[in-house]
Amino acid sequence: MAILALGSYIQTHTGFAFGLIVIGLSGALNLMPIPLLALFVSGLSLGNSTTALYGNQQHIHRSLLSWSMLGCLPGVVAGVWLLDFMSSEYQNALQLLLGVCILICGVMMAYQPCAGKQSSPPGVLVAGGALSGIMGGLFATFGPALAFVLYRQPLPLKYIVNSLLAFFWIAAIVRLLIVEFSSGIPTDFFLLTALGLPWIYLCTMLSKRLPPPITETALRRTAFALLTLAGISVIASGLS
Repeated sequence: MAILALGSYIQTHTGFAFGLIVIGLSGALNLMPIPLLALFVSGLSLGNSTTALYGNQQHIHRSLLSWSMLGCLPGVVAGVWLLDFMSSEYQNALQLLLGVCILICGVMMAYQPCAGKQSSPPGVLVAGGALSGIMGGLFATFGPALAFVLYRQPLPLKYIVNSLLAFFWIAAIVRLLIVEFSSGIPTDFFLLTALGLPWIYLCTMLSKRLPPPITETALRRTAFALLTLAGISVIASGLS
């Protein structure tokens, strides 16, 4: 519950990192198998994004969202397939890959790129969406790659944050549908999600009313420190 609250708070104020925080810290503590954990994070991310987007739909940049989703859809399919393959054949390698991804994503999260003078071309948005889709298909961590791209756009912060949230909302639905039609969603997912969603809703609503007492940069660095420890722990577990 504490991990879910932390992930909700950080995502509400940065536009991403819920999945990364939850799967990183939960994976480090070995709370559940990675495939189930990724599915659980997808369901909760959907609830978090829905709550955070409520009343802010007018601040979604439709063009950025459309180009990003164009790359995301095939990326999610590839990521889910890779997760299924590795979880049955190469579990230690999957654990190592998760740890490395947590470290890389944590570094990307700690670094906030400066906004450019011109918007990125569609190809960059498609590539960012594709990379996010692969990461999301694997570990339900859709955020860092696309956030790195969108934070470089010359747009007000509210458009970037809400466009990211809308991206996560759609991507989470796509991932859940792919899993359902490919291997089926286990019953444990529904119980865990039913327990987690009310808590996510409460934490997200409170997060919207309680801005962080530190700057966004400091908030990112705090999350980076937690993710670095989590990534090292997951890698050590994979090597043992």
